[in-house]
This record gives sequence, C-alpha cells and structure tokens, in this order.
Amino acid sequence: MFIYKLLILVGIFGIVLILSSLLIKRISEYRENLVQKIREERMVSKRELFIQTLVFSPRTELARLIKLSSAVIITAFVFLFTGRFFIGLIFGILGLFLPKVVAKILYNKKIDKFNKQLIEGLSSIANSLRAGSSFQQALEVLIRESSPPISEEFAQVTHEVRLGVPVAEALDNLTKRVDSKELHISVTAINIAREAGGKLAEILNNITSTMRERNKLQGKIKALTAQGRMSGIIVGSLPILLAFVLYFMDPEMMRPMFTTPIGYILIGLVVLMLAIGAFLIKKIITIDI
Repeated sequence: MFIYKLLILVGIFGIVLILSSLLIKRISEYRENLVQKIREERMVSKRELFIQTLVFSPRTELARLIKLSSAVIITAFVFLFTGRFFIGLIFGILGLFLPKVVAKILYNKKIDKFNKQLIEGLSSIANSLRAGSSFQQALEVLIRESSPPISEEFAQVTHEVRLGVPVAEALDNLTKRVDSKELHISVTAINIAREAGGKLAEILNNITSTMRERNKLQGKIKALTAQGRMSGIIVGSLPILLAFVLYFMDPEMMRPMFTTPIGYILIGLVVLMLAIGAFLIKKIITIDI
C-alpha cells in the first residue's frame, strides 16, 4: 500500500514538474504576444495576463495548461490528505474550473473599481471640456490625475488614437475590454455627441448624476440583501466544515463516506444540493437596476 501511494506521488510530482516547465514557457510566449497585440510598450502584469487568458481567451493552449496544472495540484493535495486517489480525482476535476472562477472574480473586482472611478473620470473630462480643452486633451488630463485601472484603459485609448485609430473605434475597443454598462452608455453618448454635435460636457454631467443616484440605490439594495448573502455563505460552508470536524474527531466513523460507493453517492448529492442552494440564493438576492 505504501509503495502504491509512493508511486502515485512520484508520478504526480513528475507531471507537476513537466506542467510547470511548460507553463513558464507558455506564459513568457503569451505575454510577448499579448504586448504585441495590444500595441503597448508597457509590460503586462501577471494578474492582467491571468485575467486576459482565462476570461477572454479560455480556449488557448496557455489557458488549458493553467487549468490542467490546477487539476493535477489539487488532485495531489487531496490524495495526500485523504489517501484516496478517487477522491483526489473528483476534486481534481473540480480544480479544472477553479482558475477561471478565480480569474472571473479578479475581473469583476477590476470592473467594480473601474465603475467607481468612472464617475470622477467623466467629471474630469467634462471640466476639461468646459475649460476649453479638446476631447483628447481631456483624456490626457484624466490619465494623469487618475489611478489604475481607469488610467491604464484610457491610456490604451489615447495610444490607439496616436497610431491612427479613430476616436470612436478606440472607445469601442475600450468597451470590448471592459464589460461595464456605465461605460457602454458613456461611450455611446460621447460618440453621438461628437458626430451629431451638442454640449458634450453637459451630457457627461447628466450621465454622472444618473450614475451617482444609481450607485446610491445599489448601496441600499446591497445593505438590504446582506443578511441573505451571509446566510448563503454560512449554510453553504457549514456541511463542509462539519465534515472536516467529524473526520478529525472520529476518522473511523467518517471513513465509509470516502471509501464506499454509497459514500461517494452521498458526497455527490451534497455537492449538487449545495450548488442548487447557492444558485437559488444568488438569484434571490441579485437585483439588477
């Protein structure tokens, strides 16, 4: 039995080493391609590379390699903890989806921060236009006075404009990179005002006022649904925590859960019911305005 486990560990360790070397090589190649693609001289951070790969290019070789590495590592850790390769394999299959979930969480945090900065950014553009600056000069002021991620995204817009891309197209490219309703509305209003004429500064002020009221309403909704979110977290994590506690208190009692077909079926049912409950709670507390 010991030799069996040792051989499996050596095999997993070898696979991890091979995947790690391939992953490092592909990351360096993909980073160079990404920098060349977005036509910027700045280096692409590891976090941005991770998000770009798994959110926008999930079918690339690098994305598959990251998912496979996650699955192998999780399988190894679970196997070391439980001593059951089948259980480790189940968690390893779930580990295939873990990198994309993490990347999506990081991307959503970036979008939330971008939306919070967008209100002040549009106000800055409106103030610059009132002072007599052109739209591109207003963007330069915004880039200098703001912090990432909004400064980085609008810096990309001005960079594309310098390379000969029309302003409307550069702004449309921005909406493709940043999935934000507020940004889509703002870009549409800016493009219409630039083509049809109108007081762009006044339009931007009206948009920012609407965004502030929307943010206030979202804050109230978030406060009212906080109890539902906390209930979902507690109810969802309680069975897992209880299983770990019982396993450490009385391993023999919990062993059939991880060694018998009925135990595997029960684990599958628990995971399925937790997933359904989390989905229903999320639908109840998510209110789109």
